[in-house]
Amino acid sequence: GISLDQLNKYSAVIHNPVSPEILEYKYDYIKKRENLCITIRPYDESVYAIDKVLEIAKQNPDYLFHIYGVGKYFDFNTKPINVEVFKKYINPKEFAEISTSCSFFGI
Repeated sequence: GISLDQLNKYSAVIHNPVSPEILEYKYDYIKKRENLCITIRPYDESVYAIDKVLEIAKQNPDYLFHIYGVGKYFDFNTKPINVEVFKKYINPKEFAEISTSCSFFGI
């Protein structure tokens, strides 16, 4: 029920380009997944809630959590045993490849 004039006046579209590897990726919903959750984020800024990711990991010991990103958070804080940290970002091709084995993505 919002007029196009009002919508244009109070909003803006910010384009977020997506790599062809991601667009062409076909997720197989039938395939059995490992109990693996993957998140990609910087570690040091509070807006990325790495503490919440670790809290969820502690509450779900039957899942393995892979965290890809950079920062010094883990230089000063311990991680649960079911968390593996990869101090790097992944490119779109790697993103598509690792998504085939995971149960959940958080970016």
